[in-house]
Amino acid sequence: THRQGGLVIWCHNGRGMEAPVAAALGKLDAFNLFDPWWSDIEYDIYYRVLNAGMILPASTGSDWFVSSANRVYASTGGPFEYESWIQSLKQGRTFITNGPAVFLSVQGQEPGSKVEARPGDRLSTIVTWKSHYPIKNVEIVSNGQVAARESFDEGSTQGQFEAEVVAHSDGWVAARLGSDVRNSFAQPIFAHTSPVYVATGLAGPEKQAAAQQLDDDIEMSLEWVRSKGRFYNDGQRQEVVDLFRQGQDVYRKLKA
Repeated sequence: THRQGGLVIWCHNGRGMEAPVAAALGKLDAFNLFDPWWSDIEYDIYYRVLNAGMILPASTGSDWFVSSANRVYASTGGPFEYESWIQSLKQGRTFITNGPAVFLSVQGQEPGSKVEARPGDRLSTIVTWKSHYPIKNVEIVSNGQVAARESFDEGSTQGQFEAEVVAHSDGWVAARLGSDVRNSFAQPIFAHTSPVYVATGLAGPEKQAAAQQLDDDIEMSLEWVRSKGRFYNDGQRQEVVDLFRQGQDVYRKLKA
């Protein structure tokens, strides 16, 4: 976990449930994502937390032993000032990338915003991008599933993709870019926006399923904490168990 400038950003490693617990308890400002493979465990967990109803921006960085070009950008609406940048990141007005710039609009609203809709409404969604390296796929993701996609055999360095996303229930919409072209760090090109949140007043099946899975995963993590986790004393172990139980209770209420 990073704490910088008043921010708490989770850098996920492995299959631990610390991040979902911290998100449930309102202790996170953003979730650090890295690899551009959408089936990776960190994206699975991030999407699941969003599906459960958490408000959680995307972030990234290159603060580890392998150098990379991963960066998070925040829209401040004006000249750069540190405090306004931090505030915009907390609000989720961000995209993460190792090269391309990507921008998302849902019903005219940018990432971090909430769109009010009725179940069944079709939401006008626009993705624009600009990239030095060609991207091959543009995808609009709704509640963790690809709602619309455009592919470019020869690649694209800039463009715009428009689609309508059906608001079946409460949820979120984000955009992501991908490519098999690699940058100077030999990493596949990618970018991903933070979500625009959709409020319909109707909870969909994704919410209950995500909350149930997080409940189960936290229970498995608790077994590890109790049986294999190494602590200085039993009091520290119990403190972690209590925190995990508090987070688990949040997801149990959400699934109900």
